[in-house]
Amino acid sequence: MSLRNKRKQETREQILKYARHLFSDRGYQQTTVSEIAAQSGIAEGTIYNYFDSKGEILVTIFAEYFPQKSYQFNDIKPGKPEDLVEEIINFLEHHLSIVKKLDKSLLREGFSLQLKYKHENENIFKELDKIDQKIIKEVREFLFELKDKKVIVSDVDLYKFTNICYSIYHYNFSKFVMGPQSDYGNFISELKEEIRFIIREILM
Repeated sequence: MSLRNKRKQETREQILKYARHLFSDRGYQQTTVSEIAAQSGIAEGTIYNYFDSKGEILVTIFAEYFPQKSYQFNDIKPGKPEDLVEEIINFLEHHLSIVKKLDKSLLREGFSLQLKYKHENENIFKELDKIDQKIIKEVREFLFELKDKKVIVSDVDLYKFTNICYSIYHYNFSKFVMGPQSDYGNFISELKEEIRFIIREILM
């Protein structure tokens, strides 16, 4: 890497570092690009050489903490619904590594922006939705593989089933992120019970 590119990379990392702190401490809406620039020790205009908007900075922060590699599913044998429950939970926990790395207040900011869709937040909404769709696609493909192998013998619509699963996940995640007293252990425990129920009652 050339010295010029190294400096550009360092500047980009500085911007993300101080944006992360400001978003966590003051909130996304209350933080301005000029404040991020001041904390980073650069001119405000310089930030736009790296990011198109404050929203792109936030999306980049989230994207950097999500796993870049797809989860490697294990084989499931017929008649083993509990193994499928565990595999789905392991898959979700793989993608939930972000929860353990990011401050909860920053997670809350991102989640709120996704729910409070506005035109100016359109790019944020779209980029965060891409992450959601990637997760849904991975688990759906896994379930179709199990159906092809006759592990899943139910005639249930796997597209609808996957959407139901993700709705359950999203609801529990929202309770965890938005609830000041909620903790990760309870979140996973409740999620596992609900996923177990629908797999036993609907899928197998």
